[in-house]
Amino acid sequence: MKPKKNSIQNIKVGDNAAFCRTWIDKDVVTFAELSGDFNSLHLSSVEDLKEQCNVNIFGSFNLLSACALRLKEHKEGVIVGITTAAVVSQTNTRARGAYSLVKFALQGMLAAFKEELASYNVRVYSVAPGVMNGGMNHATPQAFIEMIKEKSPTKTLAQSTDVAAAISFLCSNDSIHLTNLTLLIAPESGTM
Repeated sequence: MKPKKNSIQNIKVGDNAAFCRTWIDKDVVTFAELSGDFNSLHLSSVEDLKEQCNVNIFGSFNLLSACALRLKEHKEGVIVGITTAAVVSQTNTRARGAYSLVKFALQGMLAAFKEELASYNVRVYSVAPGVMNGGMNHATPQAFIEMIKEKSPTKTLAQSTDVAAAISFLCSNDSIHLTNLTLLIAPESGTM
């Protein structure tokens, strides 16, 4: 099968930053919107769980595996996944149901890729934003959003531009000596 133009198979060393930048600006909020429904896990249906797994586990696996193979072949590169601050702290997962479960799985997947690809000079990170206004939180009561903001050490919510800037930093040579897997952005209290 011939690769499509602008597909992951067409990326060459030097092209990846432009490809990543296009994806970040356009899709970081859309990805979050697709991946969450605030339901308790025990109330989730099998269909809800399958949908979450398809987007956040299998979709991520397909993308990350394709990237890993190309970067391993070139013996350099950076992979960045987006998880959530709740995964890092193992708190504030209540009422997020299947979303929290699949984000834990994604964090584990990124940790595995980090270990597997290190000897190929491929760095793997995750960006873990706290609660963000809009997107999948569009129906969240403003009083709750304000409470989260007040509890945050920064007294702010994560913004999509913060996530994009973090990813840009992690893909740069400025982060080459960073050994932590996860970069937290405007986390809720208790996630630091």
